[in-house]
Amino acid sequence: MINATIIGNLTRDPETRHVGDGTVTNFNIAVNRKVGTKEYVTFVGCSLWGKRGESFAQYHRKGDKAAVSGTLYNEDYQEKTYTKLDVNDWTFVKSGDSSSKPDSGRVVDSPLPKRGPSGADFGGHDKVAASRDFGDIPF
Repeated sequence: MINATIIGNLTRDPETRHVGDGTVTNFNIAVNRKVGTKEYVTFVGCSLWGKRGESFAQYHRKGDKAAVSGTLYNEDYQEKTYTKLDVNDWTFVKSGDSSSKPDSGRVVDSPLPKRGPSGADFGGHDKVAASRDFGDIPF
């Protein structure tokens, strides 16, 4: 099992559909990386089940930055391999300059509690670590 956390931009609006007694929300995230002068993009298809998926769809739109974590796997379909992620957790990520977005005035609060020590945002610095002196660490 491969657990992964990815941060990227949604390539389309999330779509929620009913499956049996529950719901599943599907969306794609584009993850950009730069190696030297070349840029690469990895597209990851994500699925999020139940109320958490419905909340994700309510607050995210195409182009929004999101951080998701879950189980990563490959799926073969019609002689092509696709990267997929079954999402266990997600959080909001602040985008840089979003002034070009038509809905940039939208303000949302996460329906989930913040994760990490001292309630630090995903990828941020927590107050506890910032106040420590790490000079005695041997590496």
